Amino acid sequence: MEGSDGRSHSYRALERCHCLPFWMGEEMPWTKSTEAQWETEELCEKLYSSHASIHPRHLKRKSLVRFMLRGFDSLPSSYSSLDSSHPWLCFWILNGLRILGEKIPDSVAKKTISILRACQDPSGGFTGGPGQVSHLAATYAACMALSCVGTEEALSLIDKKGVRTFLYQMRRSSGAFTMNLDGEEDTRAVYCAVSVAVLLNIPLRPLFDLSPFWLADCQTYEGGFGAVPGCEAHGGYTYCALAALYLLEKPMLCDLRSLVRWLSARQTRYEGGFQAIDRFSPSILTIPDEPTW
Repeated sequence: MEGSDGRSHSYRALERCHCLPFWMGEEMPWTKSTEAQWETEELCEKLYSSHASIHPRHLKRKSLVRFMLRGFDSLPSSYSSLDSSHPWLCFWILNGLRILGEKIPDSVAKKTISILRACQDPSGGFTGGPGQVSHLAATYAACMALSCVGTEEALSLIDKKGVRTFLYQMRRSSGAFTMNLDGEEDTRAVYCAVSVAVLLNIPLRPLFDLSPFWLADCQTYEGGFGAVPGCEAHGGYTYCALAALYLLEKPMLCDLRSLVRWLSARQTRYEGGFQAIDRFSPSILTIPDEPTW
């Protein structure tokens, strides 16, 4: 077939190119960006085709479980950059085991409790590592990891009163939350704070009275949500904002119709994955961790 630019393009080429939303059909404007995208897809397909028979597409559960459990024994030096992510490493591993339906070994449960006990700040909340400052993301990950363990010893470790004090310290007058003292504020912070509050049964009022309205202001003309009001829509921030609104029982404050349209347009044609931002390549990071409450 011949395109509007006079060039000959196959239906297969049109179907494979994910540079445009699905609703544009056969109207393919061939720009430098779409040409580069097409060339990249061609290279990736050749590489994948040459390895497809060697590496069949299925989840290697046993290997994956062994890999995750090794994280509690020792990590290579390349992981030193994650020194402020101790609670996250625990949560990622434990939640992965939970999703796979694997029983958490007693030794792993004890190590988790030991690690997170060292990360709990006496003044409230959890830190990314021993001797560091309290952080909302670390507090979220720590509480989720301990809930994955689920034993009385694990759950009793959480200083609920201290966490409540920490949440109030992170609250801003606008309804936003900062990730740590004098840190950045964004929809992640509100989501982490709301999730922890719901998990620990901390009263949502008056702590989050203004948060739903601040979150609604983060929705862009595109339909998605940005990190803060006025920022470009992003898949991760959209998840955080929408999840927080639902936990606060205020989803009606956002334009759900435009949100659904924006989310639908994020799925790419060729890979079938999802973009975090318009024109970006798809990434598994766009898929958020599953809450454990």
